[in-house]
Amino acid sequence: MRALAFACIAASLAGCARVAAPVPAPPAPVAGAEPPAAADPELAPQRIAFAHALPAFLDPERRARLEAAFPAIDAYLQQTVARDDLVGLAAGIVIDGELAWFRGYGHRDSERGLPVERDTVFGIGSITKTFTALAALRLRDEGRLDLDRPASTYFPALDGLVYPTADSPRLSIRHILTHTAGLPRSGDFGEDQGHPPLRAEILASLDGVVLDHPPGQRHVYSNLGFQLLGLLVGEVTGVGHRAYIRDALLAPLGMNHTLWVPEDVPGDRIARPYKRESDQWQVRPHWRFGDADASGALFSSVEDLARFAAFNLAAWPARDEPEAGPLRRATLREAHTLGSFVSFRAESVRDAPARGRHEGIGLGFVIQGNCRHDHIVMHSGKTPTYRASLHMLPNHGVAVILLTNVGAVDGLALPGDGLAVLDLLADTGALEPRAPAPADARPGAGARARVLVRTSW
Repeated sequence: MRALAFACIAASLAGCARVAAPVPAPPAPVAGAEPPAAADPELAPQRIAFAHALPAFLDPERRARLEAAFPAIDAYLQQTVARDDLVGLAAGIVIDGELAWFRGYGHRDSERGLPVERDTVFGIGSITKTFTALAALRLRDEGRLDLDRPASTYFPALDGLVYPTADSPRLSIRHILTHTAGLPRSGDFGEDQGHPPLRAEILASLDGVVLDHPPGQRHVYSNLGFQLLGLLVGEVTGVGHRAYIRDALLAPLGMNHTLWVPEDVPGDRIARPYKRESDQWQVRPHWRFGDADASGALFSSVEDLARFAAFNLAAWPARDEPEAGPLRRATLREAHTLGSFVSFRAESVRDAPARGRHEGIGLGFVIQGNCRHDHIVMHSGKTPTYRASLHMLPNHGVAVILLTNVGAVDGLALPGDGLAVLDLLADTGALEPRAPAPADARPGAGARARVLVRTSW
């Protein structure tokens, strides 16, 4: 499967005149490996090679050149709002850790004429999965989970699953994170909005469920997998996945307007969800996920997602400086690395000519590449009441966020618009990757060398 993945990636890049190599897949997990130990700040320092300067963006006009694309992006998104008949759209661009550009289009509340603002809160759908994934990875880093042991070790309810063959490997957390567990897309517990599913009903529905294929064999996108992963995180932490994600991820990142329940959104910050009926916009009720919410129930804003994007982008490149934030940089880079190949196909972003694209899954994130962007880390969100997309370019320090309060839009439309915005940024010629700085342009290089020389090996 991995050989096929790299063959397809090579094919997708064959017609590109100038792209970087695809991100390599991580090594295969070792069966029966012991759980990783928690980080110990008292460990002796690692042996570090001091060979090259930290890669950096060398063009002093880079930011100004990227900003030159903002008028074209604004015009494009105005056309998007008209084309898709959107009530409201929030758009943000992150550059080097800052929300460099924001535009709100239309209304968060059409009846009262309230505009879309940077702190307007929308449902983000399956972007929620990236937070659930990072919660599991943090528990792994703390030594409380092993991604490659049977998930039933931590969540015995999974023992009720039926494997398709006697030689099927046991379902692991890594399989869930990469959508290769063999679980169906949706659970058999129903989505009655008058009675959203409770934990007991979700667990009872697992008994006797036959996996679609042996775990690890192929990719099948599964909301059920992440719903179960959320319950597993809650089981391991003892506080529930909502509280753990809030305290371990959202609060440290200052994502104070990212919430599980729309009623918790303060004041009139929420974008009311709409649907066109009888040629008029009608407010729709919020979709209720119940205890199956770890796959898609979070609400957030461009302002908060810009913090999340900046945190993820700051993991690149690998470097020596002290860690900051709720997860290790290496853990984020691992999540951003291709782990399961999904497809190679031709894509056309709106009216642009078709081009090849490879796509796969990291650990909770979708990994893409095409002739213009070699390494895209993204996820989109789709619920009956909202659409959302987040695209990040780790090698370039740039992210694009799009949120709308119309759920009836084609599920591929907003992700396509995110790619179109990336293309408009690339048209400036300023989306160059980092490069090693000349020796005389490295502030403090001598001091850094002296520190490394004094390090205890």
